[in-house]
Amino acid sequence: MKKWIRGILFVCAAVLVMARAYRILSWKDTAGNYQSSLEQLYNTGNDLMDVVFVGSSHVYCDINPSILWRDYGIAGFDMAVSGQDKDTAWHNLLEVLKTQSPKVVCVDLYALTYEKTAIQGNVYRATLSMDLSFNAVELILKEVENREEWADYILRWPIIHTRYRELERYDFQQYELSVFGRGQTFDWTIGWGAQISEECLNDTTVGELGEKNLEWLENLAALSEEKNFELILFIAPYYYESDCREIYNAAKQYAARNGIEVLDFNELAEEISLDFNRDYIDGAHCNSYGAEKVTAYFGQWLNEYMELTDHRGDSAYFLWEKDLEYYEQYAQEAILAEAVSVSMEDYVQSILKGNNLTCIITLNGDYMAYSDDIGPVMETLGMNLQDYPDGGKWLYADGQLQFIMDNNSTDAFIYDLDGMYILRMENLSVKEGADAFEDIQIDETAQETIYNGIGFIVYNTCLHRVISRIGYN
Repeated sequence: MKKWIRGILFVCAAVLVMARAYRILSWKDTAGNYQSSLEQLYNTGNDLMDVVFVGSSHVYCDINPSILWRDYGIAGFDMAVSGQDKDTAWHNLLEVLKTQSPKVVCVDLYALTYEKTAIQGNVYRATLSMDLSFNAVELILKEVENREEWADYILRWPIIHTRYRELERYDFQQYELSVFGRGQTFDWTIGWGAQISEECLNDTTVGELGEKNLEWLENLAALSEEKNFELILFIAPYYYESDCREIYNAAKQYAARNGIEVLDFNELAEEISLDFNRDYIDGAHCNSYGAEKVTAYFGQWLNEYMELTDHRGDSAYFLWEKDLEYYEQYAQEAILAEAVSVSMEDYVQSILKGNNLTCIITLNGDYMAYSDDIGPVMETLGMNLQDYPDGGKWLYADGQLQFIMDNNSTDAFIYDLDGMYILRMENLSVKEGADAFEDIQIDETAQETIYNGIGFIVYNTCLHRVISRIGYN
């Protein structure tokens, strides 16, 4: 009997260990940087999504459900995977429909312009992130061309067991955005956007839709009838040439025959004031500035033509509230970056007006040489420079002064930033002759500071990281 009990306990322990090991080694992103739209889907309660956007990186870069929630209380979600082709889009939508009953499904037509996911990493994102089911297996059989590899993708262990070489923090700790994020990414990087030529946009040539493209559109239309959702097709704003234009014209012709709405944001670019010098990361993706404009138009259109409920204030939709909170925190980072380019005073005002911001200010070296600029700013902060001729360190949290350390002090100061990371301030440069940048440490990592002048280190307690570091001299 005892051997039997020990055997059961051993099996249970082995299962628990394997489950934990699988969680650590498993593939965890569909958009890069540990963000997974599928994990976000699985963490969402049943029948909460009003509008689902399906597509590739064009979707998670260009459509921001935070805006839909903020402005209209629409519970939107981006079911988007990098490089998502037609097969992946179809099976991801089926995965959504297992637990959700959206009123509207908006599908990006970019997948009409290619047949297969071209990058191996995107194949992993498409096939390894989905919970194992008949739907997942069907996708694997379509997506993985080499039949000898099917078993590896289905079992997953043969692929993921080598990930131990690349494990990082969020393999062991849950990445918060993969729980409450709504599928979009946040990126205020200003790159470049290539504008489609007028000749291309005005081209009315109807190309060959192709058998597989037609089948995909017909299946989407049939599914909308079966599951009782409104199917909307759209084309994200990106650079393409005449061969793609002809395919899109064919898709629009199909849609017109079948009473399906198509929104072409390349044609709408001027109307929504897309700036090709500011609103793009690159020629294929909007940044968060551009996503604001694209999503604002989509939200206005949905609010006007679809009968959708405003869920703001409903506690069942707390994930959307949390997602909006994070979006606003990321936006603060972009605001600070812009303020830096204007003036030190604008930068400090942005810090003082921000939320969830902890700021360490340092005065080092011959900072008085820059008092013409520093003086008025220090007065705004309530700091008297004459009291600290040798400089010092100031700690502000949400605009309120928490602590001052003279540069001659020999004591260490410890401060809990957010329940996750600890700030340590100590004049090691005075006590031990160390470099000044070692005086301030967050999570035992030295934070670089300026040697002569005024320095700012801004930590966001919601995002759990430094969002701005700048020195003026």
